[in-house]
Amino acid sequence: MRNGFTLAEFLIAMTIAAVIITVTIPVITGGAPSATKIMMRKSYTVAERIVSKLINDPAIYPDRTSEGFLGFDDTNKDFGTEFISKLNLSTEDGDEIMSVDGIAWDLSQATGWNKGSADKKPIIIDVNGEKKPNCRYNASTCKKPDIYWIYVQTNGRLEINSDEDPTAAEAITGQTQLRD
Repeated sequence: MRNGFTLAEFLIAMTIAAVIITVTIPVITGGAPSATKIMMRKSYTVAERIVSKLINDPAIYPDRTSEGFLGFDDTNKDFGTEFISKLNLSTEDGDEIMSVDGIAWDLSQATGWNKGSADKKPIIIDVNGEKKPNCRYNASTCKKPDIYWIYVQTNGRLEINSDEDPTAAEAITGQTQLRD
């Protein structure tokens, strides 16, 4: 009866462990989402929640279905101002709106809805504020974008153009966009 392992058994066990570690480390490190993608998903969720609250608040956007209209109308209330009022802000200085989580929000183009229009307006989001790279997706110059656009439709639906912002679309939907 023997006690312990032989040197050969020990070396075989160590080789198997080394192979398993070599295969799993890249999977583990490559599988974790980046902080930028996490913040893209978070900012989209925040925008979705706020837009839903706004469009369903009759004090802000009253039911006007009898007039043949349902959705945002800046006649009485400004969408951008109402949206900003729902954010948890750390700073607001003109066009620079920063939430406490470090996300910079630009709603300067998300205004001017009129009754019956089928417009969609962009909310421009920089998920890490002033930190670099401060660019939107461009295959040749911006490989790791931190800025993306959410389009808000008059009826309150949100969309991301996967051609303009493939990184954000992937982060939010969890699906990689296929390209020709």
